[in-house]
Amino acid sequence: MVTTIARTSPRSPSRYAIGLVILCVVQAACGSPPTASSSAPSLTPTTVAESTSTPQTATVAPSASRPSAPTQVDEPWIGYQWARAGGDGIYLVRPDGTESHELLPDATYDAFHPDWSPNGAQIAFDAATDDGFEIWVVNADGTNAAAIVRRSIDCSISCGEVAEPAWSRDGSKIAFVRFQLGASGFEAAVIEVQDVASGDRRVVFRAPLKTALDDPRWSSDGQSIVFTMTRYPDTQITTGTATGSAIAVVDLTKEAAEPIVLTDWSMFANYPDWRPGSDEIVFSTYGLGEFKSTDEPSNLYTIKPDGSGLTALTSFGRAEQRATQPTWTPDGSRIIFVLVGQHADFDNPRNAAFIDANGTNLVDIGVSATHPRLRPGTP
Repeated sequence: MVTTIARTSPRSPSRYAIGLVILCVVQAACGSPPTASSSAPSLTPTTVAESTSTPQTATVAPSASRPSAPTQVDEPWIGYQWARAGGDGIYLVRPDGTESHELLPDATYDAFHPDWSPNGAQIAFDAATDDGFEIWVVNADGTNAAAIVRRSIDCSISCGEVAEPAWSRDGSKIAFVRFQLGASGFEAAVIEVQDVASGDRRVVFRAPLKTALDDPRWSSDGQSIVFTMTRYPDTQITTGTATGSAIAVVDLTKEAAEPIVLTDWSMFANYPDWRPGSDEIVFSTYGLGEFKSTDEPSNLYTIKPDGSGLTALTSFGRAEQRATQPTWTPDGSRIIFVLVGQHADFDNPRNAAFIDANGTNLVDIGVSATHPRLRPGTP
């Protein structure tokens, strides 16, 4: 059973993607997506507090300065995903848009969904290797890349490929999504947690049929995880056919705990992230996975983990710019996200951008990026 908090959010949003089962969804850019249906039931409306002003976008002009290796923990870097020859890779760039460079230029695999360790010394990511999708970890200077979570064929716990890693706040564990495959294809999506030191893992939540799971992120106290749930009309999870998505929270202190759904399914909420030291969660709507090209308004919101306090941070309208894939900066004062330009075709520019926690002072750093994250320890 999944507990749902009855509420309706404004109709803007559809979600992010199921990062693995279909490679196209894992990647930031692939073929032109079909338009998703939004046939989710409507619930009792709830008031959404809009931010008092529409942010004005400032743009930082990037320069082509030569990158220096990020060997010091306090050096400011943004880790992000972008295209490389034949696929996708992990890149680093300064917050002012300078010194962009690929972290693993010699990698023989595609890499996705970077996430900094809490001390800023390593990055976890999912790698499309010859053995399938795995979770890897690499030092911030690009050395010592190694698998930490393998594709599993031991179904006594769970089996299948893995993606979308998220470090716990103390760095002792990594949460991720496993896509369990069977003879008939995709069978279930699972949120798992693995202990970094011992390799012990546990299943936190197994999705019901016709439901994908994505975007796990930890609470500051390490006792809960927020993630995206997306509903589809059939069991094989075809990208672009979602009927609704919502963000949900599961309590890790309880065995076999059922998640609490915070948003209405028709809102197509996705990409949640827990504010450091706070009970506030940011998320976006109509994300790039299901809606790579859409006229639907894609905006940023915050909400409490009990489903209260829904607040809009941006107010982009139909066929305007889009805000998606948000995460908090390490000090919780700002949000880094992807600002998508609204063109008539699929080839929309996607840039890393910052916005203050109250929805003001939007700054586009002028660097093409998806899944951007600011390094912990950045002044």
